[in-house]
Amino acid sequence: MDPNTALENIRSAMRLIIARSDEGAETVSIHLAMALAESAEALDEWLSDAGCLPAAWADAYTSVTYTTND
Repeated sequence: MDPNTALENIRSAMRLIIARSDEGAETVSIHLAMALAESAEALDEWLSDAGCLPAAWADAYTSVTYTTND
């Protein structure tokens, strides 16, 4: 399982669902819903088994600066 591909699939499905909603659609195809669900499930399993973050998330995480109030 490639976490980068899974994340891209999730983001793509989300964009399509949002676009359909913006067009006034009240439903989406089961194919699109299943693509989103399967990619989210695969990424969840990957991360739950201590897999590495998708690159987009890892890059964002490493660029965060943390400060303490000590």
